[in-house]
Amino acid sequence: YLAKIQEADATLKEAASLLQEHRNLCEDFCNVKAIETDDIGICADLEVEPDADIEAVLGEIYYLIDQYFSPDIRFYSLQQLLNEQWPVDEIFDGPKLQNGFIRNEQLDKTNLKKMLYASDVINLVMDVKGVKAIRNFVFTKYDDDGFLVKSESWEMDVTEGRQPRLY
Repeated sequence: YLAKIQEADATLKEAASLLQEHRNLCEDFCNVKAIETDDIGICADLEVEPDADIEAVLGEIYYLIDQYFSPDIRFYSLQQLLNEQWPVDEIFDGPKLQNGFIRNEQLDKTNLKKMLYASDVINLVMDVKGVKAIRNFVFTKYDDDGFLVKSESWEMDVTEGRQPRLY
């Protein structure tokens, strides 16, 4: 745990240093800090096919919900984007990155969510192979100490400036 904290601190320091190196004239960054999280749980009754691998189904569901809450950013190589017929001027638009290129629509998906919708999560879960039905769906929100704050059936608001995290 301590190693993870030290790694996170080092990453924040590196990000702050890079921001300062590439800032515009008369522009300054006072501080850089990590986004806090809202811990959101999901309670539901799932009906699965009799021959379904329950652990695999549950793992896929956890992954899909986590991606809905906080999608990963995927990097692409120059060749991948050229193979997809992307214009060269759009590929090189933006700052130079160390690990490849990022599509703009991916960055749009990573904006902080203000609301989580049960219909979105249910659609993701129903697309998992082996899931037959989902019933009694409820979002639950927990405070920083792990205590239940509220539960909602259809939509859950996310605290302003926080990232939802599957709890």
